[in-house]
Amino acid sequence: MAGPGGIQPFVIPVTGSQGLPSGLRVGQAFQAVLQGQPGDLSVVIGGTRVAVGDLPQLQPGQVVSGEVLRVDSGLQIRLVPQPAAAAGRSGPAPSLSQVVASVLDSLSALGAAEDAAHVLHQSMPASEGAVRNVLSLFLSDAQTGADLQTLASAMNDAARAGALPQQAADNFSLLVNTLVFAGGRELGAILQAWRRAGRTVEGRLALAMQSGRLDEVLTEADDDLRALLMRVRREETFGRFLRGAGRLRGFQDAAARVLDRLTGAALQNLRGLEVPYVYLDIPTLGQTGVHRLHVHFLGEQRGGGRRLDPRNCTVAMDLSLSRLGDLWIVLKMTDGRCACLVRATEPEALETLRGEQEGFVEALAASGFDAAHVRFGLWPGDRLHEVGELIRQRARMDMRA
Repeated sequence: MAGPGGIQPFVIPVTGSQGLPSGLRVGQAFQAVLQGQPGDLSVVIGGTRVAVGDLPQLQPGQVVSGEVLRVDSGLQIRLVPQPAAAAGRSGPAPSLSQVVASVLDSLSALGAAEDAAHVLHQSMPASEGAVRNVLSLFLSDAQTGADLQTLASAMNDAARAGALPQQAADNFSLLVNTLVFAGGRELGAILQAWRRAGRTVEGRLALAMQSGRLDEVLTEADDDLRALLMRVRREETFGRFLRGAGRLRGFQDAAARVLDRLTGAALQNLRGLEVPYVYLDIPTLGQTGVHRLHVHFLGEQRGGGRRLDPRNCTVAMDLSLSRLGDLWIVLKMTDGRCACLVRATEPEALETLRGEQEGFVEALAASGFDAAHVRFGLWPGDRLHEVGELIRQRARMDMRA
């Protein structure tokens, strides 16, 4: 059956032994914007990115409507491109608040609108992709470490086959080994590596805000994980190698997830343009027992671009551990004195942590914070709210200054 105006629909089969991916349901109707590059398109439905693939009739930025269907052969997504005439009558571009509401609706998180308004920087591009990339950092988890290993493995195999320059594969593997928490390196060294990598991003963000070319500016660096991955994806010989090996779709999906995550983190660091702030989303590997590791550094002084003062700052750690579940840990340093609040979502985990209070104090003392005060409490697990609260506290301080 043809869609509106006689336009033929496109059918995307949904594969996987576990049924529908998270966020999709049979009978679900939606409207979305195609993202990606020609030949490597995707669409976000209910917070889940679905690869559309190589359909030359479709282009990035094109609006499509669709529905999730159950058929005899399994499950499929039916896409219908919106007619150009209808797109032309769509009126003015939506405001940032309208885009935020649409994204939160797709993520089943409309109640988080107030927190989202605080988290998103006022200069955030009013695009669904940009807003989704940031909010997804705090509303959904990702297996970025495993995805990076998948990408590195494919590049190494292609290099051995002569389908990719060996230096490109080596550079990517080096970055992955440096930036992923795999249990073999000290966490402090990984934090420093991400901090160094982020410095170039901060400068490019400032340039992007002036030029309005955010995505383009973020892909220009030669020593950046995101830029290197973008360049490798455009290698035609590499693409042919992946297609011949039956690995193209898996590589494209993993690359899209990693790029979304890196872009979201870079956009979150827009906060660093106005106050001393650094956000790190550290990729982890499941076998380490650490499933999520986000760190927020927030300085007490005013003005962006300043160095963080380790004697006067706040560090918030957003963790998910195999044995203790989700944790939110805040260390607040005031004139070198440290107050630490450890919160857990599970009462059993909280009791376990309380039993280690002396160990917390000793660890902080070993880091240079003598007589640290450590408290414990339950946490409802609302990560977006906690990030919004960090920023609200900073805003209140500025108003009192």
